[in-house]
Amino acid sequence: MLKFLLLFLAISILAVNAGGVDISKCSTADLMLTSICKPKMEKLTAEIKKHPSGSGLPDPETLQRMKEYCDETNACVSKAECPAIRQKLGAFSKTCERIASLGSPVAQCSAKLKKDPSVPDCVKWYFMDKGQITTSQKCEQFKKQRSCILAEMKKRCSGDIEGDFNKSGGLISQNSGCA
Repeated sequence: MLKFLLLFLAISILAVNAGGVDISKCSTADLMLTSICKPKMEKLTAEIKKHPSGSGLPDPETLQRMKEYCDETNACVSKAECPAIRQKLGAFSKTCERIASLGSPVAQCSAKLKKDPSVPDCVKWYFMDKGQITTSQKCEQFKKQRSCILAEMKKRCSGDIEGDFNKSGGLISQNSGCA
């Protein structure tokens, strides 16, 4: 997941700095704004690099820091009036939405359960590398395991796990290939 976020963020930054958008019609103020906002994006990129793919979900403090970097950058970018700049930096906002979702009760519960070797097989399936199975197999298996995973999360974690699980179920389903 973090590898995806880093790639997505890098593409967003490159799109702003490289071609793809005609910024020739942007005002000088907007062009200066991109150079002011870029270091804010780079802080987030550096934080994401500290947590390589497969290293697990960052702790809540790190996620909060990432969210703050996102908020700083979004506040900076929101001042831009040039449609080309706003369009390209919109991709950055999607990365920030994903980061925010990682701080959800289900994501935090998942991080807790992943560290526990005593979880049932359905939860172990949830965390296993599914790169060797087809998308349809992932989806089918997720549908079979869904109620067991939810029950275990409700049993071991506090907060509105069921509500968040149902709300984020679309994302979980997408990650399992069910979208």
